[in-house]
Amino acid sequence: MRKVLLPYVLISSLLFSVAYAQEQHLAFNHLTINDGLSQNPINSIIQDRYGFVWFGTHDGLNRYDAYNFVVNSIGV
Repeated sequence: MRKVLLPYVLISSLLFSVAYAQEQHLAFNHLTINDGLSQNPINSIIQDRYGFVWFGTHDGLNRYDAYNFVVNSIGV
């Protein structure tokens, strides 16, 4: 009886988790050079412990604080 019931429990929990995930709406903002980014192609992204998001491009390092970019250019 236990072996028969297990697949039904697994399938029902899977369906529940899929239905729950579809109810969450995520919004994304696309940041471009029009927003202050030094270059559109991004090589790396990291967030530091202070909440700043750092974007690495070929033009330099871009710090983003959710409002503005600060660009630290590298001399190439």
